[in-house]
Amino acid sequence: MKIVNIKTPLVLGYYLSEKYKELIQEKCRNGHCEIPEGSNDQLYMVIDYDSDLFAAFKLYLSKTEKITLGDQYKYEYDLAIKGSAEDIIFEIEVESGIIYRCILEYSNIETSCTILLIFKIQK
Repeated sequence: MKIVNIKTPLVLGYYLSEKYKELIQEKCRNGHCEIPEGSNDQLYMVIDYDSDLFAAFKLYLSKTEKITLGDQYKYEYDLAIKGSAEDIIFEIEVESGIIYRCILEYSNIETSCTILLIFKIQK
């Protein structure tokens, strides 16, 4: 499925500028995603490699890790705020018009020119 639009989660807005978030949206629109056969809760996305983009996804993953202190996310502790479940949701719209609400679970460089992202689809 071709990606038409992606809405970045609020947590990225705490750490990245608007220009950086626009870069993520622009680069992801050139990507493709699929739901693997037999999986109804995972969405795989492949996008062109960009070091800034990869760094942004790694930042997201590090800041949305749960910490034991107060059973909170790292970004909540860093910023001394109370977050909500909506803070970490990506909204990915595909060409068929479906919008997937997802949480990024995995990011890795698959080849020298692609990044693989694995999202958990929220019901």
